[in-house]
Amino acid sequence: MENGKRKARGRLLAVLLALAVFLAACTGESAEPEANAYAPDDPEVNIYHPDDPAGAGIIIAPDNGAAVDFVDAPDSGMRLVEVLPPTYANIDKFSDGRARVQLGGWPGDEPARFGFIDTDGNEVIPPIYSAASDFSEGFVAVAVGESGESERRQWGIIDIGGNEVVPLRYDSAGFFVEGRAMVGIGEWPGMQFGFIDTEGNEVVPLIYDVASTFQDGFAMVGMGEEPNILWGLIDLNGNEVFPMTHSQPPRYSEGFFMVINDDDQWGIVDHEGNQIVPFIYDHIGPFNDGLAHAVLDGQTGFIDTTGNVVIPITHEWASSFWEGTATTMNAGMHGFINTAGNEIVPPIFSASRQFVEGRAQVAVGVWPNERWGFIDTEGNEIVPPRYYMTSYFAEGFAQVAVGEWPNDLWGVIDRYGNEILPP
Repeated sequence: MENGKRKARGRLLAVLLALAVFLAACTGESAEPEANAYAPDDPEVNIYHPDDPAGAGIIIAPDNGAAVDFVDAPDSGMRLVEVLPPTYANIDKFSDGRARVQLGGWPGDEPARFGFIDTDGNEVIPPIYSAASDFSEGFVAVAVGESGESERRQWGIIDIGGNEVVPLRYDSAGFFVEGRAMVGIGEWPGMQFGFIDTEGNEVVPLIYDVASTFQDGFAMVGMGEEPNILWGLIDLNGNEVFPMTHSQPPRYSEGFFMVINDDDQWGIVDHEGNQIVPFIYDHIGPFNDGLAHAVLDGQTGFIDTTGNVVIPITHEWASSFWEGTATTMNAGMHGFINTAGNEIVPPIFSASRQFVEGRAQVAVGVWPNERWGFIDTEGNEIVPPRYYMTSYFAEGFAQVAVGEWPNDLWGVIDRYGNEILPP
């Protein structure tokens, strides 16, 4: 009976943890490390959760490599449904209604093989592939063969029904973004990259030494070897928007291009190449809420899309805006400002992260004695800084931990600080 209670508790924790998201986008800082969070009363269970709050499922994966249970937490509201017997060595988060499953791969097992299940637990693509990415835009990259001195994996693309769309003939393949997937041929570090469309046509030739996925119709590409790569920007059809002459990759944000010149100074140009912001900055971040953080002589402020300095460049450090606020650092302490540059939370914290769902993580003390809590947008303390580690809120829940790694214990709180599952 007690074992059953532990399993049920572990599954409930897993569902709640599935709602958490590590939002590092545009912060200028590293994402919080994704922990193998332990169920409070079952140290033999690792809780693996998606980094995307839209993920519909979550995994409870025992350390000993035994098969796992599968639970469902749809966006419409939480409900706990065990739809699979413990069958797989691992099940990943859902994407396009499909979750990757794994057989084998543990020490002493057969080599790992991957397939996919749907949200009802049906095995819609059998685990026959040696590697697989997540589904994206209805397609997924899969591979056969093993990586080794005498053999290389061969990658291709299948659709959501398991039908082969692109033959398994590439040495590398990524997921589709904006109708384009990056593919590569050759051996690393000499691999060449290009892009295919959803019908398998090579719309961008495989000629680049480095490349990124597409975003807003553009992808960063480069030629050369580190540290001498020269970067440019292409559109969805492979046309060079910016030639490969830049020491750092150009960036695209809200209709504008952030570009670095030969003197390692950043400026902004529009689609026609017209200069919007002069090349005077040490760095320019992406636009959010119509503002981009700009660094000049070691100080940070914000400019608008016309290049006007809206918030003076006087801060020691600042994140990009999110939910109408940005976290700033002055005299080594963190606070928050709004898009008008007004201070809404004074710099009284040793560390902070951006607001998500009206809650911001703030810390007091110095590592390793740093402790985290939460404030609201008016600076009111919602959760006292008593936790060893915290996550961003997602759909009203956040993860919290007490103790210290590797003996930290994890639980879940609601947006008012109530411990739904005590750590």
